[in-house]
Amino acid sequence: MKKAVAYLQPFIEAEKSGNKEFAGKVLMATVKGDVHDIGKNIVSVVLACNNYEIIDLGVMVPPEKIIEKAH
Repeated sequence: MKKAVAYLQPFIEAEKSGNKEFAGKVLMATVKGDVHDIGKNIVSVVLACNNYEIIDLGVMVPPEKIIEKAH
């Protein structure tokens, strides 16, 4: 247990200090008219667990808003 905590300690400290580096950034949204939000949520959790920064615009988002945010 001590070895596990010792290994994780630098990551825990980096997260506390706000110096967390992400593997990448993903913009997610459910397009207006699409009802498959559950899939988006599952993908979001999996990516977050793999150190990706998730920007979730929500559900029923107009395509124009998604494009604007992506730029």
